[in-house]
Amino acid sequence: MNNTPTFQLDTRESAEEVQTGMRYLAQLTERMEPIVGKMDTDSLPKPSDSSLIAIVDSFNSYEPLPHQVESLLAVAIDNVRTTLSHVKMTEDLPMTALYSMIRSAIEATSYGLWILRAGTQDKNAFSP
Repeated sequence: MNNTPTFQLDTRESAEEVQTGMRYLAQLTERMEPIVGKMDTDSLPKPSDSSLIAIVDSFNSYEPLPHQVESLLAVAIDNVRTTLSHVKMTEDLPMTALYSMIRSAIEATSYGLWILRAGTQDKNAFSP
């Protein structure tokens, strides 16, 4: 009797898993497009003078906080849209090739959130 465990080596997704993944990708696209439409930096509202953003901007006038956050958001969106475009065009999800793009999107988004929630004006203004 052979006691060696057997493992399934076929890691391809089932038809149901593919459908679920494509549904999630479609939902992500729908959620992201309105954000993309609002990415015009000329349309950013000026923060009120007493807001944290305005105070931080007075320390950092060369690159106002909203522009920093919007730049990071643009990096994230660009990476996610390119990933989605690749998957849609090729109907393939490479095992590791898109990892760096997805990681870049996560890091840019996280950094933007960190800047907004840094806790102190100095951290907001002088983030690395």
